[in-house]
Amino acid sequence: MESYKYFASKSYKQENVYLSYKDVLQFLNELGLVDGKTFRKFDYDSIFKAVNFTDNETDLNPDFGVVRYEFLETIVRVAIEKFKNKGSC
Repeated sequence: MESYKYFASKSYKQENVYLSYKDVLQFLNELGLVDGKTFRKFDYDSIFKAVNFTDNETDLNPDFGVVRYEFLETIVRVAIEKFKNKGSC
């Protein structure tokens, strides 16, 4: 959760704390997970949309950003896609 706090503090927006599409992509790039071979930006696009899908938008959970639990879900989905589905481990 320290990574979430770090990136969220760098991209603090109004009174809500969340990470934008770009913030999470930067995090994944810094970890070296988006390599263009086993995991591409296109794969992340699909994951971001799936994580942010909701029937009702609230002020605390915007559709254009990820909150803490969605950040964890994103990391899990990225790991499954990169290491299990694409077989890069």
